[in-house]
Amino acid sequence: MSYHRFYSPHLRHDFELKVWGHAGRPVMVFPSSEGRFFDFENRGMIDVMKWWIDSGRLQVFCVDAIDSQSLFNKESSFHERAKRQREYVEAIVYDVVPYIRNLQPESERWTPFLATGCSWGAYHSINFLIKYPEIFERAICLSGVYSLQFIFGDYSDDEVYFQDPLQYLPNINGHEDIEKLKRTKAVIVVGQGRWEEESIRDSDKLAHYLGTKGVDVWYDKWGHDVDHDWPAWLHQLPYFLHKCGY
Repeated sequence: MSYHRFYSPHLRHDFELKVWGHAGRPVMVFPSSEGRFFDFENRGMIDVMKWWIDSGRLQVFCVDAIDSQSLFNKESSFHERAKRQREYVEAIVYDVVPYIRNLQPESERWTPFLATGCSWGAYHSINFLIKYPEIFERAICLSGVYSLQFIFGDYSDDEVYFQDPLQYLPNINGHEDIEKLKRTKAVIVVGQGRWEEESIRDSDKLAHYLGTKGVDVWYDKWGHDVDHDWPAWLHQLPYFLHKCGY
């Protein structure tokens, strides 16, 4: 494991991440709501990925998030919260990805990322896959909430619209954009236990919209004993890494 900290021009402050592994497909892990780059490790998720990491199949980059500055910042207006989320997206693409590429083996530096995360980390994962499919070609999304109505209700403007996959995805119709999306693969996972109601609603819509754009979607709805919580995600992530051939 290595720890990294560097200045992000798009965020206008330092950015932190942790890295596991020496080679393999790059995996970018996004924290759950208002989480940090070290949460995945602290919750045991790195442990269940150990075989893939140690064997050089996956190189894992746990990146930070700024949810408390952006979408979950109750001291700011809806517009400014969504604007700060856009700045986070730009920071990942234009600051963090180039930094990470220099940490990878030279032979892997053009390999598209697998994005993954639990709960709000799943939102980030699919948002990046849809917006930048040439960088984030695959995603494993566990118990995500994908609509910003969860936070903003019926309010929308240009900033909110373009950070809400369930608003902007249905309106992607350009030939070039569709062709890029057709090369992506998304695993959408949700349980039917406690605290999964909003995730079920949004996952149903997301899987449908992705399918209409030609994305290779595996939508897997687990049982009524599978809650919106870490024990389920600890089981699900290695299951899907194995089933997807990583």
